[in-house]
Amino acid sequence: MLNTKTFSDGAAIRFGWEKMKEHLGFFIIMFLVMIGAAILPMILGIFISEDYWYLSILLFLAYFVLATIMGVGFIQIVLDITDGKKPVIATLFTRWNVFFKYLGVMIVYGFVVYVGFFLLIFPGVIWSLKYWFAPLLVVDKGMGPIEAMKKSSEMTMGLKWDLLGFYSVTSVVNVIGMLCLYVGLVFTAPTTMIAMTKVYREVS
Repeated sequence: MLNTKTFSDGAAIRFGWEKMKEHLGFFIIMFLVMIGAAILPMILGIFISEDYWYLSILLFLAYFVLATIMGVGFIQIVLDITDGKKPVIATLFTRWNVFFKYLGVMIVYGFVVYVGFFLLIFPGVIWSLKYWFAPLLVVDKGMGPIEAMKKSSEMTMGLKWDLLGFYSVTSVVNVIGMLCLYVGLVFTAPTTMIAMTKVYREVS
């Protein structure tokens, strides 16, 4: 049975905007923490001699792991805010229990979308929307990569054109944030991400 549209683009964006304003101070601190955590391995890398090239590789791996877990944490934070819970900065670094599942789903999702764009652009767009909620399902429900992909496929059945419209709107919002010397992303990134989790909650 196909889904019928159960969300409003405008309502989701407005919800994200209001929640962003409510937690603006938190998001500013959160982004500063994320930037600091991301820059630290790079700063350490400056002081590593070429003779110890393997330490540079270890620092890169550390950066990759840290960036991935912060991505998981950011999703969990916006889910908490969407659900009316108080966000906590420490959440950025505490969701290690789904690290490998999240990494797995991002690899599978990226591969599927890449193949779709390689074959023809249209399948890539459709598949990117079909499995759009898979990373959220991993973080929110603790699903494995394949299970999350299947569940996302069920959730988005009959909604792909609606989701394409929503994705287009949020993309424009983030582009505006980038045009404002990237500082605008402090406002637009949380707004659009919360809007996405709001849509995710409504269609699930």
